[in-house]
Amino acid sequence: SSLEDDYAGPADLLSRTNVVLLHLKQKNWRRMMTAQAFEIDCAQGNFRFANAGHCFPYLVAADGASARSLEIIGFPLGSASKKAYEECSGKLEPGMTLVCYSDGIVEAVNSQDEVFGYSRFERLLVDAWSEDLEVYWQNIMAEYNRWAVNQDDDLTFLLARIEGGGE
Repeated sequence: SSLEDDYAGPADLLSRTNVVLLHLKQKNWRRMMTAQAFEIDCAQGNFRFANAGHCFPYLVAADGASARSLEIIGFPLGSASKKAYEECSGKLEPGMTLVCYSDGIVEAVNSQDEVFGYSRFERLLVDAWSEDLEVYWQNIMAEYNRWAVNQDDDLTFLLARIEGGGE
């Protein structure tokens, strides 16, 4: 049987990936990694999400007025923990933005050696908001560039939005 035949969702995908990495560790592979898995129904906006130690993604309201994190904790892939990955579900309403990112922005340091941090990032997601996803991303990056003394970590973003009202 193939993975597709018995796929049970994002938490299952992370669990299976962890098994592969644990097998590699037995062959002297000494790494762990964070990851997230989403399953999104693009027609209806319903989603399921599981997290393997990565930064909590955010859902930004359709008008940009608020941002809330999806706080699902899970151990990084390659961990020997026996705890199962948890899964949450929700709905991306038309115009809402899903923001996934790496920790490079929240760990960025300014010239006074202050860390950007999660609370500042959450405010930025509201302040930088634009109906245009490209402009939204550019606004986020502009603030990062104003803040960060230098880039010493990766910066990865994924912004996703379901357009329209289901017409």
